Parts: sequence; C-alpha cells; structure tokens
Amino acid sequence: MEILGDGNDLKRPTTSEEEEEEEKGTKTIPGEIIFFEIFTRLPVKSLLQFSRLGSATAHLFTLSNSPSDSCVSLHLNGLFLIHPNGFTCTNTFAYICNPSTREFARLPAIDSILFSRSIQIHVCYNLGFDPSTNEYKVLNIRVVKPRSSERKAKAECQIFTLGTESWRKIDPVFPFDIKGRDWLFGSKYSVCVNGAIHWLIQSENLIAAFDLREESFRIMPLPHATIPSGKLYMIQINGLLAVICPNMMEMWVLEDYENRVWIAESIIFPSSCAFPRGTIHTGEILLTPQRISRDGVFIPFYDMKNGSFRIVEIALFPELLSAVDDVEITCAGDYIESILALRRND
Repeated sequence: MEILGDGNDLKRPTTSEEEEEEEKGTKTIPGEIIFFEIFTRLPVKSLLQFSRLGSATAHLFTLSNSPSDSCVSLHLNGLFLIHPNGFTCTNTFAYICNPSTREFARLPAIDSILFSRSIQIHVCYNLGFDPSTNEYKVLNIRVVKPRSSERKAKAECQIFTLGTESWRKIDPVFPFDIKGRDWLFGSKYSVCVNGAIHWLIQSENLIAAFDLREESFRIMPLPHATIPSGKLYMIQINGLLAVICPNMMEMWVLEDYENRVWIAESIIFPSSCAFPRGTIHTGEILLTPQRISRDGVFIPFYDMKNGSFRIVEIALFPELLSAVDDVEITCAGDYIESILALRRND
C-alpha cells in the first residue's frame, strides 16, 4: 500500500514547463491542487467515479487515509471489522467492510483446531492502525482453555496486514492473565489510540495494550481512584483514552499518554443502564440505545461541556426486519466516510 506524502513530492510544472504548455495552448493543473483543493472537497461517491477513469486517478484512491481526525469506537477510520467473537471449535472468518465504497473483504481463514471435549477455544479479532507504517492490522488472538484446572491456558496470536494475502504468526509474551473473563470478553470493546489496541482488564486493575509497531503487549495501571469503583467502561474521546465509571459519576481521561497522566472529570448519566460507547464529532458521548422497537431506536447523547442530554430517534427498516425475531443494534460513534480500497490494484 502506497502512502501519500504532504504534497511536496507531487510534481509541479516549472516555469519553463508552464511556458511550453502555454505555447501548446494547454495548461496543466498541478497535482497538489487537484488532490488537496478539489478531491478533498468532494463526497466519496463522486471520488469513486474518478477512480474508474484510469490507473492515474485510481492510484490516488488506494492510499491510506490518516486517522488523525478520526474517532475510534466500534469502527476505525471508516472501516468496520465484522468477526465471530466467542467460544468456537470450527474454522471462522472475519470481514473488513467499508460502507462508503460498499466493499467487503473476507480475511483469510485461520487454521481450525480439532474439536475436543477437554478444551474451550475462544477467538477474538481486533482492528488497529499503525501510524509508523500507515497500515491497518487485524490482531487475532485464540485462547485455548483446558477444562481441567490442572492444565494452563495458552494463547496463539496472528496478525493480518490489510493489503497482504495471509496471516503472520507472532509469539508475544502476555503480561496478564489470558484466561480471565475480563480479557476474553473485553475484546469486543477494544480501543485503538496512539498506535496500540487497548483492553480494560478490571479484575487485575489494569489496561492491556498491544503495540502495533513492536507487535508486543504491555500493561498500564488504571487510575488509582477507579480501583474501588463499580463497573468501568473504556472509550476514546478526541483521540485520548478514557475510563468511565457511571456509578461514581466520574471520568478519567489519559491526557499525557507517555507519562500516564490522568485527568478526572465529573459526569452525570441519566441511569445505570446508560453505557458509554464512544464519542461523536460534536464531542458528545454516545450511549447505549435506551429503547429498541420494530420502528426505531432511541439513542441518548451526553454533552460533557454543559452536562445535558439529548435523544435522537433513528428509524429502522421494517420491510427488512419482518422475518427477524431479534434485533441487535451496534452503535458506531463519529463515523466518517473513507475512500480506502480494500482490494489491491496490481
């Protein structure tokens, strides 16, 4: 996957070249003007029409988009990872989806483990972005738990880099309990910031992080004040890691990632069932839908600046749900359109 620079590497006509163009009766528009002044102002649907014109324009749309202005929730920079988290004994698949381009890419299968009544197998997938290489990576962790307490659990890790053809096995050291319930089920709510995927492991009073550049695990202590509290939730707020405790009406934001400096803020949620899921472009916190029906879903938002709430009703599609017995709503805060191509243009 090629990376677009800051525009200085795009060729701009020299004075002599401009004179030659004028003599021919034509004038070339500099490449940086085309991209930064025109393409960046167009919606994704219009850009996709340009990408079909030829290799010169298609080249621009296979570049990795920067995550600097993006918010990470259940998705990452406009991409969704669809995966079968949970206990399994069969071969499973995961998919990357770009709703803007309507592309799905099925990731290569991971080797299955022979079924045995003596073990449990838990598979989890996590999507991250490595800013050091501008690459999207999927981390697969498979935990094999013997049912016998005398045997230890073991974990297998593999990484898939978007744009490649296969998984790579890695052998990292786990500095935390890999068989703990917090770890196994916490992968659903992982948060990627600062080039690392983070999980909240409240049973051990810590945050586990996987560095996408070093491809290794590390641990971070939770803010001391959160240890005696109730249920915690971890989200991303304006590019920063945050831990929220609705019971204590407190939120801790990791403002200095390198020095582990947490800043406490007071919050007031409407009820104990209002679980935080992320933030949107306004800075408001997206909460779990309060009511789901056949006709619509009501989603509350919390404004951290003035401590107020608003509720947005989103209509569903009854004609598509008529044959469905149960509906599960997944909230993705601050979704942005992405032109990232999921398939390689060789």
